[in-house]
Amino acid sequence: MIGFKKGRIHNENFISADIEGVTGVATNQQLKVNSEYQRFRKLMTQDVNAAINGAFNGGATEVVVADGHGNISNIFIEDLDPRARLIQESKGDVA
Repeated sequence: MIGFKKGRIHNENFISADIEGVTGVATNQQLKVNSEYQRFRKLMTQDVNAAINGAFNGGATEVVVADGHGNISNIFIEDLDPRARLIQESKGDVA
C-alpha cells in the first residue's frame, strides 16, 4: 500500500509466507520428516528474506511478514531480516 505519512511517501509491503512452494518443497510429504522440515524452515526464511530485500530495494518503507503455515512458527526469527516486522498470529487474529 502506498500512501503519505508525515509529508513523505509511505510504501508498506505485506508478505504472507507458506512453506509449501518455497525453494525445494514440492509435496507435503517432504514436511513429515523432522530433519527435512527443519531444512525447509531455513529455506523458507531465506526465501522470505529475499522478498524483504526486494521490497526494500524497490522502495518499501516498511515490510510486514506473516508466517502462514501450520503452527505459524516456521520462520527462524533470529535469521529474519531485521528491517521487517514478523507477525505470528492465528489466521483469525490477523487484521
